[in-house]
Amino acid sequence: MEKGKGKYIKNTTDYAYALEVRFKGELSASLVKEFRPETMDGQSGKILHNGFTFVTNEEYEQLQKHTRFGRYVEKGIFVEYDKLPDEVVTLDEKYAALLSENAKLKAGTELEELRAKVASLSEENFALKKALEDTKTEAPKAKGK
Repeated sequence: MEKGKGKYIKNTTDYAYALEVRFKGELSASLVKEFRPETMDGQSGKILHNGFTFVTNEEYEQLQKHTRFGRYVEKGIFVEYDKLPDEVVTLDEKYAALLSENAKLKAGTELEELRAKVASLSEENFALKKALEDTKTEAPKAKGK
């Protein structure tokens, strides 16, 4: 399902595209990204590749600046998605995502972090209230001198 920060790019054609990011003065490409089309096994009808390729935000910026990627998006050859559409997510991927989410919830790390933050803020609040009370009691003493 969600792999992190980035985008899913759908190749809408019947052809694979490989885009290389090369920086001036470098012989080898620093990034090669392949965008495969949706392909099916002709005999079984099984989908071999769904036509989506994940690119990180860093890869996306490099592709935009140093390749024809932007023109391919403008022409509709590539279509950008923030997440995979539900119809292309396999049951195995959905199951793995649910297992991961379940493990995270059972671990309770998020909840523990929030509890620790609340305790810290409570201590800070108590200290500030005490300091405020101290200044209120010292103010009449200063006037009396």
